[in-house]
Amino acid sequence: MIKQNSLTILFNKLIQTISNNSLLVYFSKQLNMFIFSKLLIFYNTYFVVKEPIFDNTQPSKSFIKRFFRWFFFDAMFDLIPHSVNGHIYDFYFLSKVISSSLIGRMWIRSKYKFVDESDYISIMKSANFEVVQTNIQIKDLFNKFIDDYIGYGLITKNDFSNYIIDTRYLRQFETRDEYSHLDVIIYLDNDLHFNYCIINGNFKELRNDDFALRECITAISTIKTIEKHLFNVHFFLSDQFNILLNTISDKKNPIYRILIPITNNPYEVNDSASISLLGQTGICTWFNFTRKGLKQYYDYAKTNFNIRDFLIPKKLNGKSSIHQHQHLWYNCIHTFVYEFMNIQDKQFLSQSDDFIDLLKKTYIGIYDDKKDKLTNIIDICTMMIYMNVIHETYSNSKSSKLYTNPFTLSTSWKQNDSNKLVDKINNLGEQTLVNFVTYVTSLEAIRLNDIQWIDRCCINEKEKEIYQNFFKAISDLATQIPIDAVLYPTNISSSVSF
Repeated sequence: MIKQNSLTILFNKLIQTISNNSLLVYFSKQLNMFIFSKLLIFYNTYFVVKEPIFDNTQPSKSFIKRFFRWFFFDAMFDLIPHSVNGHIYDFYFLSKVISSSLIGRMWIRSKYKFVDESDYISIMKSANFEVVQTNIQIKDLFNKFIDDYIGYGLITKNDFSNYIIDTRYLRQFETRDEYSHLDVIIYLDNDLHFNYCIINGNFKELRNDDFALRECITAISTIKTIEKHLFNVHFFLSDQFNILLNTISDKKNPIYRILIPITNNPYEVNDSASISLLGQTGICTWFNFTRKGLKQYYDYAKTNFNIRDFLIPKKLNGKSSIHQHQHLWYNCIHTFVYEFMNIQDKQFLSQSDDFIDLLKKTYIGIYDDKKDKLTNIIDICTMMIYMNVIHETYSNSKSSKLYTNPFTLSTSWKQNDSNKLVDKINNLGEQTLVNFVTYVTSLEAIRLNDIQWIDRCCINEKEKEIYQNFFKAISDLATQIPIDAVLYPTNISSSVSF
């Protein structure tokens, strides 16, 4: 974690780049934030405790509760399903998250450009930021990124049987002035290694230079972080599905019991996401989009989200190690769910009709009409437990650490003719906020094979035996997946967290 008493050098460097007017803005913001923090604590201890608002289906009708969300957050906060539906989880926790990022909020206006990587490293070390420094070639980094961190999640085949990653749809979302639209088509060989790319529709120019590769990695990282991780996993799945799951009134229903592990503090995690990533110093500060562009991206992602396409591993030939590990996990989880559901009294199928209808209305493609109801329920429960594996794919400590050094992997990419890397990547203010978010949004999670799930989910000895077999199967995965791999069993939590 970051030691605030060792930030003096970094503070002085930043303060040199901030105008007097910006300082006035800063101090006014800090005064507001100190008041904000205290009001949140008051709100939590009085309004939430006195009058809990965990209505799963209806928006909150309380004016003061809606006012607090609108005034202290902004309209972006209501992108989160549980917020719209009246949930406010733990404002005391939110106040701590906000307080942890107070220092970063003043740096947003800093335009200081690093002289080189050594300049950046020395500044960050002076502030006790742990920074990844790597001498790996950018092409090797790209190939490692695909093989170890992405797999087939963004890869398709075109008409010529080439593997491609197409990010051209990002162009429709508003970007900040002087920043790239990240409009690229990346062509891969049969081993999923970088071959060449086309940028901004320039089909006459097939590029494989370092800057082109870096722009491609930034485009992939944008989709990976914002769409796949934040929107798809946290908002559309973890948050929205838990709201629907809580509509099951009989908590002994097998669907509810087998999915208890995904109910581990989802709203706390997603409140943290809203403060850290949707606010004024979040995504729109250190990725390419404006706030309008981010909202456009959210609407696009929500409209086009297909749960089966996202959560069932693709069947493509290739040598991606993480893709192979995903298949191992999916098959392991499916076997467990199949055995668990097939010993249940089938009366629960008719008792789950209302829940299934809600799922159909909420998620495109979640129910396969060619399959019977039990098979569909097995598929749905498998996907939702497997969601934890997908979360680890798109948000893991190995790839996150790469973001701490923009000379290795920059979250933004500027559109200019400069041949200097420092003119293309994050400035000091942006990068500091990236590093703060990386450090302050980690929440404790419980492993998927934690013994407590047996006591919390099982009601008879047969179910316990099936759970124990599941845990054994997870242990067996440790012999098939390397210990340094992203999806090694000890990395997989029971519910999503940053």
